[in-house]
Amino acid sequence: MGAIGILTLVLCAIFPLVASISKVDETVIDTLKQVREQLTSIENKLKKKTCEPGWLKYKGSCYFFSKNSKTWINAEVNT
Repeated sequence: MGAIGILTLVLCAIFPLVASISKVDETVIDTLKQVREQLTSIENKLKKKTCEPGWLKYKGSCYFFSKNSKTWINAEVNT
C-alpha cells in the first residue's frame, strides 16, 4: 500500500471524528445561545423592577430609609 492508500485510510478514519466533533460544537453553540437569551431576559426583567413609593432603587435592589430612630433591639422587636 502506497502513501496515497495510507492517507486515504487515515482520512476515512478521521472524517467521522471531525463530523462528530462538529455536531457536538453545534449543540454546544445552540445551548450557549439559549442560555444567553435566558440571561438577557432575566437581566431585562431585573432592570424593569420598580420599587414601592418612598423606596429608592440602587443597582437593581430597593432600599427604604426611615426617618424614625430606634435602637437596634427596638427595631427588631417592632418588625
